[in-house]
Amino acid sequence: MEFKVNWERGFIHARNEEEKNIYLEIGSTNMIFNRGLERKIELEVPPQIIDGRTLVPLRAIAEATNATIEWDAETQTVKISTQ
Repeated sequence: MEFKVNWERGFIHARNEEEKNIYLEIGSTNMIFNRGLERKIELEVPPQIIDGRTLVPLRAIAEATNATIEWDAETQTVKISTQ
């Protein structure tokens, strides 16, 4: 998806060359998606830090950016397609 991610004091800002911007806050169920028009998206699960790693709601990010996401139960992998 080619996002560049900045992390600062619990806030995450991801942006790419298509000027898609995603704003997340650790522990918050609100995600802001901006591509010219700002949309607030309610998340089922907030971004969180577990064992020193930041986990974000991948499905919400994929859907906001018009990507498709598929779960392969056999291999337990996620496939994200942007085209």
